[in-house]
Amino acid sequence: MRAVAGRNVARAMTGAASPPEVLEVWLATLADAKDQARMSGIEEGLLNAIALLEDEYPLDALAVRFPDEPPVAVLVDARSGGKTTTAMARRLAGALTEMGSAGETITILDVRDEDLKAGGYVVDREGSGPRCFGTEPAPGYGEPLTIEGTRDSVRLSRVVQDERARIAVVARLGAGPKGMAPFVLDAALRAFDTATRQRALADPEFGARILSSPRIGGKIRLVVGDLFDVQTGASPNKIRAAAEKAPADPALSPVWKADELLVGHDLFAVERVGHTLLSESCKARGLSPLGEHPILRAAVALGIPGAALPGVSWKKVMQ
Repeated sequence: MRAVAGRNVARAMTGAASPPEVLEVWLATLADAKDQARMSGIEEGLLNAIALLEDEYPLDALAVRFPDEPPVAVLVDARSGGKTTTAMARRLAGALTEMGSAGETITILDVRDEDLKAGGYVVDREGSGPRCFGTEPAPGYGEPLTIEGTRDSVRLSRVVQDERARIAVVARLGAGPKGMAPFVLDAALRAFDTATRQRALADPEFGARILSSPRIGGKIRLVVGDLFDVQTGASPNKIRAAAEKAPADPALSPVWKADELLVGHDLFAVERVGHTLLSESCKARGLSPLGEHPILRAAVALGIPGAALPGVSWKKVMQ
């Protein structure tokens, strides 16, 4: 692997803590591409976006974030994803093996095999990898442990609980009838057992603390947001009525063809930028504003870096 270079050296020399960086990458070449060519372009665009984030060649950029070939869990909320999310998670897992990690140590992970199958993944528990499987029923969860800043114990997937394990998160942005759909925070919760996930959603402060803890937040090295075909949550009846008046207006579509992805290192920063983009898109379509994810709102109250927009270095680039 190549030595860390460019701005990574500058960061190491200064020791200065910089705001979490999120790149909003528009893949301009996808606009007229047919499906197969489009999917190939998305996969290539993902690696190029990672390279832009680290100022390195793609595989070297991954080596910066996943040094020494650790076990890596690519966390996905498969049922909330889509075809493009699946393609990016697979490509990321494959790129990790290409950079030198043993394939059997790379896992695309959700709660159950059924969730992954429903999301278009092929479950693979054996072979040279990368592998793809659910935590339940096997390999199951590790022994209960206490997260700093909380009182109750939690349980982590055995894949993630390994001390050397590192995490990547890949999730799709979108809105439903009641607000923002599950995004990167929800995908990261796939690392925990059902009881912990339910408590995190019922007690957002607890959720913010466990996701920002060294056990999870400290292991996350890459966060990818899929913004290629974004559901805006528009009412079908409202869209139909408006479309009759202005059928050619793309703002009236319930799907925002953004052809973009978000890449960053910080879970909360990517969630914040995703929420901001989706809210702006909904506003442009005359829809109601979207509330923040309760865990994101709790993270702002707790002062967790990256949760509030002024604390994020947000840059838009074009490929």
